[in-house]
Amino acid sequence: SIIGYPGNLSKVAVSNLYADWKDEDFKVTAGTFYDQFGSGLLFRSWEDRLLGVNNALLGARFAYNWQDKVAVRALWGIPRLGMTLSDTQIRGADASVSVANLIGLDNLILSLEGSVLNRYESISFTQEEAGGKPNSVGWSGRLKFDYAGFFVNAEYVDAGRKLIDMTPRHGNAQLVELGYNGRGLGVTVTG
Repeated sequence: SIIGYPGNLSKVAVSNLYADWKDEDFKVTAGTFYDQFGSGLLFRSWEDRLLGVNNALLGARFAYNWQDKVAVRALWGIPRLGMTLSDTQIRGADASVSVANLIGLDNLILSLEGSVLNRYESISFTQEEAGGKPNSVGWSGRLKFDYAGFFVNAEYVDAGRKLIDMTPRHGNAQLVELGYNGRGLGVTVTG
């Protein structure tokens, strides 16, 4: 590997290979793919070649979009770890309901979204005795609103219970973005 990159990138391999099928409403992917739920706080698979990061999933993804009113995705996969695969399995689902499109409001965006993610990681006997569990379940709820250039994106994430430094911990996060984009001006406040 190039100096400064992780040593687990020192091999040569075909790393991304997939088959994709789609029609007007459905999309199915088998192989390696990238995806994220919401802002990516709960789940994000991505690649940044400059940083040497690529945690693409090897698995399957199913997506359905009904008239841009209701969209659902389900996925299963094993994340890449360098040039190999990790011991982790990811299973998740994401749903979005466009309330504005359902009731026929064309001049605004209002949607309610949510995700659930199950992560299986093999753990040692010592980790299990410390209170660790091989499965952790997280979820997120999101709200998107946009009208006349003003927007609000809000997300709450419950990451579930995980073992960190041999101590069971429960994690959560909140993200709120407020802003305006219009008339040559763009302002965003994130907290």
